[in-house]
Amino acid sequence: MATKDLMPCPFCGKHVASLQYDVDAYPDAETLGWYVDCDNETADGCGAIGPTARTQEEAIAAWNTRATATQFKG
Repeated sequence: MATKDLMPCPFCGKHVASLQYDVDAYPDAETLGWYVDCDNETADGCGAIGPTARTQEEAIAAWNTRATATQFKG
């Protein structure tokens, strides 16, 4: 899976998400913490950040996961 596989931002709908890493996400591990964030830099830029994951593939999969309407029914 590559960054070209990223879905649009779930909040603003822009196709400007990018894969990032955080060296402090897992300080006790030798791996980086990967996440996807929205690079929408317009006046209404949302700055959404996806969950941190141990691999790029997991971070992309988490970003691409969308809730369904049935998950919100009580």
